Amino acid sequence: MPIIGPGSTCRTYPVSRTLNIYEYTTIKDVEGWGPLYDGVNTKLVATCKADKEGFFQTEIKPGRYSIFICEGEKFYANSGDGYGGINPITVQADSVCYIVLKLDYAYY
Repeated sequence: MPIIGPGSTCRTYPVSRTLNIYEYTTIKDVEGWGPLYDGVNTKLVATCKADKEGFFQTEIKPGRYSIFICEGEKFYANSGDGYGGINPITVQADSVCYIVLKLDYAYY
């Protein structure tokens, strides 16, 4: 694996992107290969936009979902749950779900 050394010019910074939240999505429900998918074939539940600081929020019903970052015409998601689920999130009733998304073109 590549390692970022002390003299590296690589940096981390927030970006503004559109985010799509779908019903829980597995590798059987997408087109193409991750982390940059060509299509998502589950129901779109919500769309929101992260601001220039990367902050986003939306209201959705309790349940299991998958979140994708829109990158042009593609859908970026770089994590899984070990059961085929892509970028899964669980929303509980009367609570706030905190999630940090990384747009680094790596798959974890």
